[in-house]
Amino acid sequence: MAENASYVGTLAIENSNPFISNIKIYNNLNGGGIYCNTSTSIFRNIVLQGNNNQYWTMSDVDPAIYSGNSKILFENTIITDYNADRDGGILYSQGSDISFINSTIAGNSVSNECSSILLDNNSSMIMINSILWNKAKYDIKFGPEFSNSVDIAYSNVYGSQEAIISNSMSAVNWLDGNINLNPLFVDTANHNYHLSSKSPCLGAGIDSIQISDIWSYAPKKDLDGNLRPDPFGSRPDIGAYESQLFTDILENGNELPLIFSLYQNYPNPFNSATVIKYSIPNSSRVIIKVYDILGSEVMTLLNEEKETGYHSIDFNESDLPSGVYFYRIQAGNFNDTKKMILIK
Repeated sequence: MAENASYVGTLAIENSNPFISNIKIYNNLNGGGIYCNTSTSIFRNIVLQGNNNQYWTMSDVDPAIYSGNSKILFENTIITDYNADRDGGILYSQGSDISFINSTIAGNSVSNECSSILLDNNSSMIMINSILWNKAKYDIKFGPEFSNSVDIAYSNVYGSQEAIISNSMSAVNWLDGNINLNPLFVDTANHNYHLSSKSPCLGAGIDSIQISDIWSYAPKKDLDGNLRPDPFGSRPDIGAYESQLFTDILENGNELPLIFSLYQNYPNPFNSATVIKYSIPNSSRVIIKVYDILGSEVMTLLNEEKETGYHSIDFNESDLPSGVYFYRIQAGNFNDTKKMILIK
């Protein structure tokens, strides 16, 4: 934990390849947060809060994160409470590859026509399971003279495409699962960026995804050290914190689910018989179908109206050959698919 540090950048990394975890950098006036140059770095479980460099004049920016000619992965990272008056006030990237997975960049103020994130000099950025929700007209801007790119998947981005200033040489790739909805944090006034019970980010993430031939995975634990996803077998939440609503429901004896979920079958792998569980927060017609590895429909397990609650259905099909199968649920606007393995 670093407070009121005097070194420019507070945490400065150059010509090295560190793995850094479990730190909080906050309320620094002489250091923007993290400075990386010519490095390959991994940051996990990081909190950057209220750091505003009043004196750094390099490139006329004072970002929470500066990256030059580097490759950086951020997991379970929160960046909040910055006040920036220049482009790239939250992230300024020059010739770097930046990835955010299950991170929350929110509650920051960016003045005038400036952007939270500035990608310049052939930079690229990937956002997966992340929240980008700031007090800014523009959240992402590309430098005017270079080819830059951003890939966004299963993330909540304020303003969507309207919040991005691009150019003819750069690319914005909106992949699956993105939303543009108020994240409904618990209490931003007191810096609490956990998700409330009504947040659209609950269960809206993805456990793994392939982008440009590279697989990325949601961290197995969140910023608080809680298991992700919760409950097991569901989809992870968007953001740095995994909601503990399911755990709270069990502890409080409240059996009414708050979100749609399809859980991993158990046992898996299985020999002829297994159980598939799901939950629905309101009465819905529920359809569950089974498909083989080629995508051909094998059978319909369920197609009927179900009441709010937790449900299960037995899958017992001794006539099917061994192999990989997929089961898919449709309930209202909710769809999800999981894999199961039959071994005889």
